Amino acid sequence: RENGLRLLGTQIIFRSGNPLAEHELHKVAIETSRAVIALSPDGLDPDEADSRMVRQVLSLKGSDLKSHVVVEMQDVDNRDLVNMIGGNMVEVIVAHDVIGR
Repeated sequence: RENGLRLLGTQIIFRSGNPLAEHELHKVAIETSRAVIALSPDGLDPDEADSRMVRQVLSLKGSDLKSHVVVEMQDVDNRDLVNMIGGNMVEVIVAHDVIGR
């Protein structure tokens, strides 16, 4: 317990790849995950980064995902769109709001 993080038996697995490719979602066993955290890409215009996140949510929704999805967005104006698409399965975090508090 060197870092003080208590996971209480939870296993965390980090994966990267193309979240729009169905075969890559199956490769990381997306259908058995309890939660998915989708991070916004760095180095892009906020609108372009958010459009990629919208496509990721659409891809996850199309895969019959049953788990909770946390999506990082860069522009607060795009939050409602992702909430409309993802419904109850999605929680949106706007990076600038969190950093500004």
